[in-house]
Amino acid sequence: MAVQINMAPAGQELRDIRSPLTRRELQGKSDPAKQQIRNLVGEHFLSWHLPREPLRLFSLPGLFWTFERQLLAVHPGPVSFVAVERSHSILDAGLLYMPGRRRWSVQLQLNSGQLHGVQSEQAVILNASLSTVLTTDRRDKRVSDGHDRPSGSADKRWAKLLKGWTCCWFDFCCPITDDVLTIVARAGVYCSRWKPIVPVAISVMRCRDPDVAESLESRLEALAAGFAQSPYRRFEQTAVHVYTSAGGTAMLTVLGLLHPSIRS
Repeated sequence: MAVQINMAPAGQELRDIRSPLTRRELQGKSDPAKQQIRNLVGEHFLSWHLPREPLRLFSLPGLFWTFERQLLAVHPGPVSFVAVERSHSILDAGLLYMPGRRRWSVQLQLNSGQLHGVQSEQAVILNASLSTVLTTDRRDKRVSDGHDRPSGSADKRWAKLLKGWTCCWFDFCCPITDDVLTIVARAGVYCSRWKPIVPVAISVMRCRDPDVAESLESRLEALAAGFAQSPYRRFEQTAVHVYTSAGGTAMLTVLGLLHPSIRS
């Protein structure tokens, strides 16, 4: 497979809307290379949304919700977020930066236990692994409002909380693993049924093999094979960007589009 690699050219500049508190905390630790990738991913997403079209991002926001709040600042239409964070401490500390003015708790009661999360007017974030969220079966959940009794129809509440996203960025801080490939195969499960073409981005750590070109090609083939297992959407790769973070980590970001599956 021929691979065209781009060395993270600068995309359309997303507005820096970090709060003064965030700016203080990040002073001396800003990463221009990562911001270039945010610009490129943001440009990719915005190019597939009309100016007033609702944009709903599925992402891993980390502590500061930086990319999410940048999208909120530049897209003129309605913007909302579906997010997952497996670390409770990061989720809790990140509530200060989560979009929306009000916060309230949500719970998913599963056969295997409970998933807890937080919701605002513009976002919902679950304290769970991404693979758990994407592989949860509709028969294995009910949604409650923090009390013992179920609140409304579980399927409708689940759909309102997590479904209908129109773009996603899975920004992993790990190399490609079996878990990552499972997530890739399930990526289209909750995307909008009404949007024919859905822009996506996947970021993973780049392999440290001496033969970098072969390493990149093998990883792109692995991601493509993961997407090929999806019964929900057909994946088209549109761009590949590589960069090295301020901390010296080599990263690979793949941009693409999810098309309606020929099997659907």
